[in-house]
Amino acid sequence: SKNTDCMCVQETRGSHTMVNKHLRGISELFWIKGSFLGGNAGGVITCISKKSVMLEHQNSFSEIVKGRVTRTHIASSKGWQTIWNVHNFGLSSREVDYFVSVAFEDIQLAKLDPYNRSVFMVGDFNFACPSRQVFQYSYPISPNEGASLDTSIRPSHHAAPGRILELCNAMVEIVQPCPTHYIHE
Repeated sequence: SKNTDCMCVQETRGSHTMVNKHLRGISELFWIKGSFLGGNAGGVITCISKKSVMLEHQNSFSEIVKGRVTRTHIASSKGWQTIWNVHNFGLSSREVDYFVSVAFEDIQLAKLDPYNRSVFMVGDFNFACPSRQVFQYSYPISPNEGASLDTSIRPSHHAAPGRILELCNAMVEIVQPCPTHYIHE
């Protein structure tokens, strides 16, 4: 959309070549930066409006964890904004710790001047439910609902959710109206 300043996409399963080929029309309106795992395994793309950020050198793009976590920092003489694009599926505990520590630094700096500095974190956050079952919209009720479940077991692809939740708790959450949040009680 021409009125959008920033757009973040996860699970892109592409490459820079595919972005250049299929998103060339969008590239007239947006700076497009991406990070991809390759082999059709996943990736994240961040698009920043050229109307909002006219010069490419005003925004810096960092690949924090290849294909999973990126950081776009937009700066001007009056302040800055940092946009984190996260898809935490498959992150190791070490990768989560690194990403969280860098993001906490951004949050602490933004708190020093909140009128001129901001941090946004958007993404596809995959956290395991308290049971061993991973929530799916197509099957929202555990097939073993009445059974005793071992809550200490977590799927390996949900590394260190506590650290990411700590990070999210340090921020103000803006919830959009679509039913994308699932709270298992």
